Amino acid sequence: MDNLHFNIISIKTLVLSCLIFGCAPRENNQDEIVKPKNVPDSSFWVGGVDGGNWYCVKYIHNHRNMARIAVYNDQNGELITDTRFMLVCDSTKYTFISDLKKQISYFDGDKIYFVQSDSVNCYLQPIK
Repeated sequence: MDNLHFNIISIKTLVLSCLIFGCAPRENNQDEIVKPKNVPDSSFWVGGVDGGNWYCVKYIHNHRNMARIAVYNDQNGELITDTRFMLVCDSTKYTFISDLKKQISYFDGDKIYFVQSDSVNCYLQPIK
């Protein structure tokens, strides 16, 4: 009887472990993403499980809070845009361009959005 009880507990533990670790969401890590050959070495990837983009920051003008950024397709490395952007923020939740690698959330084909938080509500608007 003790042996049967031990086996049932072992099976429950195994099933529970599989459920916890097997079903846990996985974050896409830049190390797992293969950078296409035509994307510059200085580029960094931002995205999620549904994909993302490569970003190459060519310069940042801190005084004016502007930057020139090239955005590349994450699959084939095709250049999507290479333009100057200006930071636009909600007047009550303002920040500055500091570490775009940590600040960028996603690119919608026009604007580059920052990671949203209670203290920040900003995006990068292309300068036309």
